[in-house]
Parts: sequence; structure tokens; C-alpha cells
Amino acid sequence: MNIDLKNIFGDLTSLEPKFTSTILKAFKENSSDQLDYLKFKQAILSLESLNLDETTRIRSALTTMQAMGVKKQDLINSVKQYDAILGREQSEFVAALNKQIKIKIDGEQDRLAKYQKEIENITKKIEELKSKSQQYQEAIDQSDSKISEARSKIQATNDQFVKTYDYFKGLIASDLAAIKNQ
Repeated sequence: MNIDLKNIFGDLTSLEPKFTSTILKAFKENSSDQLDYLKFKQAILSLESLNLDETTRIRSALTTMQAMGVKKQDLINSVKQYDAILGREQSEFVAALNKQIKIKIDGEQDRLAKYQKEIENITKKIEELKSKSQQYQEAIDQSDSKISEARSKIQATNDQFVKTYDYFKGLIASDLAAIKNQ
């Protein structure tokens, strides 16, 4: 019996084809040649053409499988096997999803946190530089005043020296002239 997995599970058009394909592939890879859940679903689908209600189709398919040697518990175990396959697919998906979260979200958040830290460091350095700049400007402003004051003192000292020098120079010159004229 060749089973079309896309048809036995109903209308799958509203589901994401990528995920549907992955799950159906896992079912196919893990199906057996024995009468199992997939063959049971196929039998129920085949009975739709008889216009039977769902309960009657299920009973008929189950009765047919039992007549072929499949016990109800074997079918229940087969359903559980496919449910476990579905669970493994979910686990694999969750693991892949978590990996993508780690790479694309956590990684990006880490990168943004580094940028934020760098911004904080740069801002701190800017504040330090502004503080140093202000200190230097204050030193410059004070230096201008100190230079002006020092210039004034030096000039005053120079003026006093020149005045004193000129006095003594004049006195000596006068005394020299007086001595020469004698």
C-alpha cells in the first residue's frame, strides 16, 4: 500500500510547508512495512468515498486491521510511536530555535551591550577631557593674569633699576667731570 502522507492528515495548506515537509519526512523515514498508524489513517481516508460518518470509518478500519492480525494495542503503540517521532521533531526544532535565538538575538544583545559600554566609556572619557580642558583653560586664564602681573613687576623693577642706574651714572659722570675740570 503506497501512502500519500500529505493526504492522510487532511488539508495541510494552511501550515508552513517547510515544517509540514520535515514532519512528514520523519514519519516516512520511521514508518514500517507492518500495518501501523499510517496505514490505519489511509484506510480511514479510503472509506470516505462510502459516505460513512467518521466513527463508522474508524470502527471499520480498526475491524479490518484486526481481521489482518493487528491488535488494538498494537495500533495504539504505533500511534504513540508517531507521537514520539513528532516529539523528537519538536525537540530538534526547539534546539534549533534556541540556537538561532542564541546566535541572532543573544549575540546581537551582547553586541549592543558592548556598544553601550563603549558609549559609556567614551562619554566618561569626554567628561574627563572636558574637565582637563576646563582646568587648562582656568590655568591659561590665571596665567594671563600672572603674566600681566609679572610683566608689570618686571617693568617696575626695570624702571626702578634704570632710575637708580641713571642716578648713579649721572652722579659718577658729574664727579668724573668735576675731577677732570680741577
